[in-house]
Amino acid sequence: MYKRQVPALRIVEEVGGAVLGQLDLEREARSLAALRANLARLPYFRLPEPVPEASAPGALVMDFIEPLERFRAGRLDREQRRQIVRNVLQGVYRMLFIDGLVHCDMHPGNLYLNPDGVVVLLDAGFVIQLEPKVRRLFAEFFMNMSLGRGAECADVVLRSAERIPPGCDLAGFRSGIEALVAATTGRRAGEFRLAPFATRLFDLQRRSGIAAAPAFVFPLMSLLVLEGMINEFDVDVDFQGEAIPTLLTALNTY
Repeated sequence: MYKRQVPALRIVEEVGGAVLGQLDLEREARSLAALRANLARLPYFRLPEPVPEASAPGALVMDFIEPLERFRAGRLDREQRRQIVRNVLQGVYRMLFIDGLVHCDMHPGNLYLNPDGVVVLLDAGFVIQLEPKVRRLFAEFFMNMSLGRGAECADVVLRSAERIPPGCDLAGFRSGIEALVAATTGRRAGEFRLAPFATRLFDLQRRSGIAAAPAFVFPLMSLLVLEGMINEFDVDVDFQGEAIPTLLTALNTY
């Protein structure tokens, strides 16, 4: 027999530290500048530029971007909505799989559109730098999930685990991951829900006693925040398939 353990304290420490980090405006200014540099090659993304000479420890000044419109689908036709969703996903996938500097708070209060449909991202307070190992493992998991390779997904989770207790049911864990991946591969945004997927994944780990690396919470969080927006704009987008070109680039450069 073994005792099932979940690294709840580690997860709270990871997430809590990131939340408290939002109070550090100098850190936010550095994150904003880094995100601007990373996303500069994507013409459909824009971020404000920090103004260091006007900022102070208790104040972050950025350049003023106008005009801005609320990030909502109402006034846009179907093709415009489809393109905007794909643009946002390409930006997020670049953060997750190539740069490793991830904005975890891309909700409609931080996302805007300019009249040309360019996505304007504000507020870089909740930005996380993923370690290279975590970034690669998450990329491997996402690629294998997109291609329906459940056995390979299970291998990635086991390689990323902080703890695999002696005597745990590895065969049962692997078959559970394979079933989960088989049930979700190829689903469009309107058919796939990340929250239930993540819940089932974490439950498989909890029941087996396998403790995943707490840092994996942040990539999932960044996608969870976006999920509602994606479904509002285009329920037919291939959420997983859209990641493959970026994943191929990333996995060939690690």
